Amino acid sequence: MNAEKILADLISIPSVNPFTSGETGRIYSEQDIVAYIKGQMISLGMDVQIIDPDSQHPCVTGVMNFGAKETILFDAHLDTVSHLGMVVAPFDPVIKDDRMYGRGSCDTKSNMALYLSTLGELLAKGKKPQYNVIITGCSDEEFRFGGIQKYIDTGVKADFAIVGEPTGLNALSAHKGVFRCIIHTRGVACHSSTPEQGHNAIYDIAQVSLLLKQYQEDLKQKVHPILGSPTINVGNILGGTTVNTVPAAASIEIDRRMIPGETPEEVQSEIQRYVEQVPGAWLETPYLKAFGYHTDQTKGAADLLSHACSCQKHKLEFFSAPFATHAPFYENIGIPAIVWGPGSIDKAHSKDEFLPLNELKIAQNILKNLLLKH
Repeated sequence: MNAEKILADLISIPSVNPFTSGETGRIYSEQDIVAYIKGQMISLGMDVQIIDPDSQHPCVTGVMNFGAKETILFDAHLDTVSHLGMVVAPFDPVIKDDRMYGRGSCDTKSNMALYLSTLGELLAKGKKPQYNVIITGCSDEEFRFGGIQKYIDTGVKADFAIVGEPTGLNALSAHKGVFRCIIHTRGVACHSSTPEQGHNAIYDIAQVSLLLKQYQEDLKQKVHPILGSPTINVGNILGGTTVNTVPAAASIEIDRRMIPGETPEEVQSEIQRYVEQVPGAWLETPYLKAFGYHTDQTKGAADLLSHACSCQKHKLEFFSAPFATHAPFYENIGIPAIVWGPGSIDKAHSKDEFLPLNELKIAQNILKNLLLKH
């Protein structure tokens, strides 16, 4: 199983996350890419499970038991950001200057290609991995982390997890979490020529927004030694119907980045204290809750990966980032996780996304070392 061929196949199967656009159809679903990966897993002899098979956004997981004492889990999300506005063909992979171009090439279809091809190559050569292997492809990572939450609910068990993201073959060992929700205000509509007869919901949501601006300043009092302070951003605002009508409803959508140690319940309570200062304002149930992440670089998956890299004469460097990944979902159920993979985060989501193919080759050798305990 050739990694470049699998990666090209995966790029050619659109799996765009519709975000809040409401777009539907096969291009905005993980169904087709899950079907392809299922076929590859079955050809390897893995036991395959489709999670939420009737959904537009299923997940796929394959298990191969080698009778080992420990199990390693390889994770990659299958959805991509939008293909619109790209300056390279998004779903027609092209190799140029030892780079493969296309949407998802580095974020993160390369990781799935890496997992499948490495296991396939070892099996083809009669080499037995020293770990039981789980390979999982999750849906809806780019917006709601919906797939990983469905997968965790299946009761997965493993001793270590490698979470695939474009890290340039270094390891992300700390990142912020994210909490997202919508806040509403309710007014009373009337004609704009007699505004005193109504109640303007936009004025109220504006007050809430200014209070959250103060909350941002207050958050600077919390400091993580690596990641700094948590943040909050009002990213969307909606309200009103016509310019000559006092608006009866308004809302804002917020993005709150969490540092390790904070919980979604704590964050929601903090936000509520600011919002309730405006009578009638309220929070919807949050639609995204992902913890912050900070793992010990000398233990668990980090130590295993570091050793595998050293056998390939690659010194594994550790870094931190403000964005979120699947890693804390595994950590929260007792599976030590490290974030690692080929490709640059600078090219993720970009208009000319590509993967350096030399990194794919190096990553394969590192994974072989890891699975064979070299």
